[in-house]
Amino acid sequence: PVPPEIQEAIRIALAEWKEVGEKRLEKNKRGNKYIKWWGYEDIGWCGAFVGYCLDTAGVPLEPSDNWKKVKPLEDGRPYSLREAGVPKLRTGFTNMDRITDVPQPGYLIIFGAKGYYADVHVGMITDVVDRGNGVYQLFTVEGNIGGGTVKRYSFLYDSKAADIKTNMSYLPEEEWTEAGVYYEGPRQTKVDGKKYNWYVQAICQTWQ
Repeated sequence: PVPPEIQEAIRIALAEWKEVGEKRLEKNKRGNKYIKWWGYEDIGWCGAFVGYCLDTAGVPLEPSDNWKKVKPLEDGRPYSLREAGVPKLRTGFTNMDRITDVPQPGYLIIFGAKGYYADVHVGMITDVVDRGNGVYQLFTVEGNIGGGTVKRYSFLYDSKAADIKTNMSYLPEEEWTEAGVYYEGPRQTKVDGKKYNWYVQAICQTWQ
């Protein structure tokens, strides 16, 4: 079962999504409480968003800048890192031996962009539907997305894809049933006229 603290973090993430209502948030401490929580301005605050939700829910966080030194945990208790940088989060969870291919509610999901950067964005998985054969329908809540706001997404993730860079796909359109959810498969980063398709780079276990 999902631990109570993780359930609370999911509840908070969904409540933040509803409260923000896709309003664009400023990149400063006065207009963005996730940046205020992190303490540094003008950042890509997707990592600060998930950290805020976990911290507010009472999930213990490894202190900042310990992402290189953190060791594997002895048990499966809820735990994360007080970091906003996506590469640092992936390194920290790798060092804690908490990277997996199997998604669960409350896990963090890190996206890469093919041909661009390996770690471009992080969100929180809120719901998981096992579709069989290693394919999962995921629901996420993500900050600093779509012009600097909070959004909810759903897509298919193939944990057994032969090429990791093709492991995201669209849910059949007839299943796009929930209002306010963006049913997007491989999203894109657009830079200098080029488009870079996203993929699931890593799933980070905030609990085991």
